[in-house]
Amino acid sequence: MLLLTACPLCGEGKGSFQSVIRRGPWSLVRCPRCRLVFLNPRDPDDRLKDRYRNNLRSPAGYYDRSAAVDIEVFRERLEAIERCVPPGKLLDVGASVGTFMEEAQVRDWSVVGLEPNPRAAADARRRGLDVREGFFGRSWSKTWVGGLLDAVVMNDVLEHAPDPTDFLSAAFSLLRPGGVAVVNTPNFDSPLARLFQVKPEEHILYFTKESLTAAVLRAGGRVLSLEARGRPRNFAALAGGETLGFLGARAASCVRCLGLDSTANAVLTRFFHDELFLLSARA
Repeated sequence: MLLLTACPLCGEGKGSFQSVIRRGPWSLVRCPRCRLVFLNPRDPDDRLKDRYRNNLRSPAGYYDRSAAVDIEVFRERLEAIERCVPPGKLLDVGASVGTFMEEAQVRDWSVVGLEPNPRAAADARRRGLDVREGFFGRSWSKTWVGGLLDAVVMNDVLEHAPDPTDFLSAAFSLLRPGGVAVVNTPNFDSPLARLFQVKPEEHILYFTKESLTAAVLRAGGRVLSLEARGRPRNFAALAGGETLGFLGARAASCVRCLGLDSTANAVLTRFFHDELFLLSARA
């Protein structure tokens, strides 16, 4: 295990970290300066990467099964993006099996994807999508030869990143003037996110509006809009337990057995704003 002696966002020292949540051997702490919540200690970077390479985290099969609901969510996100910038060149970071990419192409975006899970990337390529394998960051962005982009989209990705400043600054470096960097991530201010999105072997960072704003500013960007949102879920896919663990899978199974999918999704969308949706740009 890797014990962090400085905040991964602002560099504040270990002695000031505040304990927030303990789950078995795992501990979440909060930085008093930037308010980022993060896993400490955590697995080292190579072990984290191996979980994605081996399809143990963010498994391809789950995203295949959840596509029907995900399309609805992605359509809303694209509508928000297009209020800032018209369809052009887009990089989908953490593209998985390509559901977001397909919806973007329908709306006339020219899309390239990046995905660390080889199985998910292969699934996307079988669907005719341009998805490369790899982990995002400044070192990867320096190899990019596709020209400046209109949008870099990071759907449910930033919470996995060991270095959020590196991640966001890489996104900003790829944008043309007027382009947008888009982040969707769990909202740690939401009780629902604290219940179901604390997944220590997968999510190592946890953001609020305050800490996500701090991350954008530190990476050399500016916030265009930042809002807390709810979203519908595919309870049949969640019942498999691949992304929410035992507790979440049991809850999803109960919803399915009672035939309450539509009711539960209406409640989630309206009352439980467990996600943050950010539109940002280069400063």
